[in-house]
Amino acid sequence: MEAREFEEAREVLDSHIEETAEEEISSADLADHLKTLKKHDEEKYVEYLEKLDPEDLANVALEMPDHMLEDVIETIPHEKIVEAIEELEKLPAYERNPILAMIVQLNEQRENKDGDIPS
Repeated sequence: MEAREFEEAREVLDSHIEETAEEEISSADLADHLKTLKKHDEEKYVEYLEKLDPEDLANVALEMPDHMLEDVIETIPHEKIVEAIEELEKLPAYERNPILAMIVQLNEQRENKDGDIPS
């Protein structure tokens, strides 16, 4: 059963990324499929995070629990995070404020940890 759940998550994510999905896949569903990947295979989870375009990454971030959002900040290149933040900034304020603030804060923490910005 778990192997099927993992394969289904990969299939759905692949069809979305390759734009071959027959139906629109919601950000919440994408986040759920990413959660499934994370549960079964951390490397595949990171691989699929990296495959998402900045708009998808931004929308999925709105649906992710905090610990998964931290994964995004720790694994995705800074430039792509900036693009995702720019996508979030296009959303109405009521949809993005808490998430945007968290992403900015986590990204700043990562930069400080990496030594990019002096403390």
